[in-house]
Amino acid sequence: MTGIEEILKSKKFFVWDFDGCLCDSERSHFLAYAKAFANFGHVVNEIEYYASFTHLGNGTEREIERHNLSCTAQEISILKNIAYQEIIEAKNIPLFPEIPEIVGSLRKLGAKVAIASNSPTHEIFPILENNSLRHDFDLIVGRTSDLRKKPFPDIFVHTLSTWNAQPSEVLIFEDAEKGIEAAHRAQCDCAWIKTKFNSDLSSSFPRVAEVTHAELLAAVRHIS
Repeated sequence: MTGIEEILKSKKFFVWDFDGCLCDSERSHFLAYAKAFANFGHVVNEIEYYASFTHLGNGTEREIERHNLSCTAQEISILKNIAYQEIIEAKNIPLFPEIPEIVGSLRKLGAKVAIASNSPTHEIFPILENNSLRHDFDLIVGRTSDLRKKPFPDIFVHTLSTWNAQPSEVLIFEDAEKGIEAAHRAQCDCAWIKTKFNSDLSSSFPRVAEVTHAELLAAVRHIS
């Protein structure tokens, strides 16, 4: 039995980040940001985007400062949200193909499965609906005004509190440095989901495994 299989068998609660981890939405977010910045005559480098915006967070502020742009982060946020909502409404954002079977198998094992994301639920719900997975999660926690964004642990702490779960019972799936840090600060084990968007990136925070969706699916199948 592999290490990730042992870890899966030892946990009662599984918490998924949404964008780039459960949902294959990172390029859609990039396109929305690119459209927002284009209003101010700026072209966002796609390769740099994933390392800055996705992996570390606060990419908008860093982009504006680095390129001395004449816009504010709030202006970019408003325009980006409009552009991203248009992509959602076009039903062009898929989940990673392994996700339905992984989530379904974990729940059949008797575990609870949640989404805990920096994205608001008004973005998460329609994407899940469009992919026929809206009711396959025991809990969905999105960003609210009283929960600080990752890398703060608030979203994870709230999820555990709702379930009355102990950190030792939980495995968090993350794809970015800010999420891995938030899991560490919530004192939870974290598995880093590796994709084409983060395959060449590194993290300074501990994790119990690094797996692709295909590797995770194989492990879940083996213990089911």
